[in-house]
Amino acid sequence: MINAVFVGLDRAGKTSIKLYLQYLDSERASKTTASTGVERLSRAELTISIIPGQEVYRLNEDFYKILFPSADYIVFVVDSSRPERLPEAKEYFEFVRKMYIKYAVKKPKIILLAHKQDAGNVLSGEKIKEQIMGKRLGALVLETSIYDPLSMLILLKSLYADLKGNYIDFISQALAERLGADAIALYDSQGLPISIAGKKDLVNKICNPYSRLLFDPEFKFAVLGMNGTKLAAVAENNDELSMTIVAINFRADIQETLNVLRESAQNYVREFIKRWGDKQSNPWNF
Repeated sequence: MINAVFVGLDRAGKTSIKLYLQYLDSERASKTTASTGVERLSRAELTISIIPGQEVYRLNEDFYKILFPSADYIVFVVDSSRPERLPEAKEYFEFVRKMYIKYAVKKPKIILLAHKQDAGNVLSGEKIKEQIMGKRLGALVLETSIYDPLSMLILLKSLYADLKGNYIDFISQALAERLGADAIALYDSQGLPISIAGKKDLVNKICNPYSRLLFDPEFKFAVLGMNGTKLAAVAENNDELSMTIVAINFRADIQETLNVLRESAQNYVREFIKRWGDKQSNPWNF
């Protein structure tokens, strides 16, 4: 189980990130309200906990005493469109650092999210890191926006990195080469792409949450609506695993492509059950 604790000032965008990962809908994720308690989102082997950002709550040591001992990641979220709040964010980060030293048993990795990159005149992630954390702290810096599906995919993959490594993307790339496909996408049961391999210009199109998969559990087949794009999809859906593999602009014969994808899906199932155990601990059972 991967535990990630999200911290940041009020209105930094923590809840909108959680809602996006929950509903894959930028419009729905943008409608947030202030929280007075810890929010949580669980996806298979990943649990995200959010400490509220209002000063009266974020300085409450009880939150950190409860959440930090089991944390694998501390994700510090900053609104990159509001540079005037950086001094306040820096002061809060110093408080978080003290809580880290006091309560973080597992020595969690730190991720800095330069969020709301869709706004105008934003600061870069590296600039924010330099002003808040300094140059010496080894934090992973990501630039994100709920209106940029690729950035959210990269965030999710970063949180899963220790659990899955690069193995998934390696297999996806091999599939793309075997089929002569421009891209391969691996989806979870909620339609979220969790592995993409192939041409970069297709990635945002594939990651678009409005290009949703239509999944038929009886026939174990899925289709993805993309005008003018040649694609084939095969889905595996059973008690232990729910996943879909899509090939985009493939050059192989359609039947051969479907056979290869079906065989690959079965191999994914066997490999991940072997590596990560039964359905209770399987990282693909979203």
